[in-house]
Amino acid sequence: MAKYEKTIKIRKTKKKKSLTPKMIYWIMVLALSMLLSAFVITSANEIFSLSYADEKVTFTIPEGASMGEVCDILKDADLISNKFLFRAFFALTAKNDVKPGEYTANTYYDYRTTTKLITRRGGAKETVTVTIPEGYEARQIVDLLVKKGVSDKESIEEVMKNADFDYDFLKGLKKGEINRLEGYLYPDTYEFYVNGDPKTAINKLLSNFNNKFTDTFAARAKELGYTTHEIITLASIVEREATADDRKTVASVFHNRLKSNSYPYLESCATVQYILGERKARLTIADTKIESPYNTYENKGLPKGPISNPGLASIEAALYPSQTDYLFFAVSEDGKHAFSKTYEEHVKNANINPK
Repeated sequence: MAKYEKTIKIRKTKKKKSLTPKMIYWIMVLALSMLLSAFVITSANEIFSLSYADEKVTFTIPEGASMGEVCDILKDADLISNKFLFRAFFALTAKNDVKPGEYTANTYYDYRTTTKLITRRGGAKETVTVTIPEGYEARQIVDLLVKKGVSDKESIEEVMKNADFDYDFLKGLKKGEINRLEGYLYPDTYEFYVNGDPKTAINKLLSNFNNKFTDTFAARAKELGYTTHEIITLASIVEREATADDRKTVASVFHNRLKSNSYPYLESCATVQYILGERKARLTIADTKIESPYNTYENKGLPKGPISNPGLASIEAALYPSQTDYLFFAVSEDGKHAFSKTYEEHVKNANINPK
């Protein structure tokens, strides 16, 4: 037989081509172009507010705010989302410095409109800072707000008397009296619009009280056997009677009186001063006999309601008084209190009220 030779062909594997420097260059150019395009589109949307919602917002720029703080405020108000971009735009385009004040804007405002708003004189509504001292009465707060230009007296008083506010602590309080909200107008420092809405202004005070009087406080009042209104009434008396050094001791005297069968009258001069309206350097015996549901010389227990607007320290004193056996305290000419357990001890102490 003839022999056949078998030829075996070996295929050569083709080598894969690697990326050349030129190809890498063009890929990088393409990637950077895409990134730049995305940045330009995003920036355009941001600067020209091309896709922002239509929503009214209010924000406040405080006196002396840095540009970084201004950007934080604008971002919180949903007017910008890129603080760096706005800062750069502002630096290139703004002709004036940022003006402090309270502003009303819309989330569809573009950078140009926002910049003009916060740099234009008169762009912000005029505001005023008002500090309400601890122990101020409702009528004094009205006078202070009027003096500061927050609103006119008639409008504020109408709000105090009859406006509806959605707070549990106000439920059951009758409308129609200027002191309806007494005790709940929390003393603090506030910023108000000049010639603004009086209900909005008063609501700021009530909202502040609502935040300060915590669930823990409410539970403590219940533990003591008192309602929130009763505790605030007691705190308002402590605010007017005590000093910063003896609030809890003064509060203990009133707590002891409220539980006493022998001395069930609080006999607080501050409640009589509240009835009189105008402060007297010294009360007379006749003053203490005035017929009024606020007179704690003539009526047992707590008065009809709060006689001032107490601060946090007095509220805490009413809730957490010192543990004492004191039933009396006397006020000397220098304003200091002398505490005693018996009437015999009490009469020996110097006392400016009543005479």
